[in-house]
Amino acid sequence: MSDVQDGAKQAQNLTQQLLTYAKGGAPIKKIININKLINESAIFVTRGAKADCQFEFSNDLWLAEVDEGQINQVIGNLAINANQAMPGGGMITIKTVNLIIEPDSVLPLPAGRYYTTLKVRDPSGS
Repeated sequence: MSDVQDGAKQAQNLTQQLLTYAKGGAPIKKIININKLINESAIFVTRGAKADCQFEFSNDLWLAEVDEGQINQVIGNLAINANQAMPGGGMITIKTVNLIIEPDSVLPLPAGRYYTTLKVRDPSGS
């Protein structure tokens, strides 16, 4: 896809999201593998930036029911913020993994499958 087409798709998604919000409607969810969406969103907003993106995507990632516009916005904002935090350039690492929370977990969530976990790592590796 060209930069113009990417920009038009982003604008279309944002417009749909704003219309949904203005009408008080629920998010428009689809069941997808979010790896492609994350890749496209992060690459789009860091095009021409000093920071680069590195992806560590799980090949067996479970499908997730998401609003593509919302995920696109979240990933875009994370990538923009990470880029701004590295004015001299750097590497933004984005990783996806499946997550199962066990009953004895210290996390404040009920046990079960949480499908997709997104991890964004700063250049210091933390």
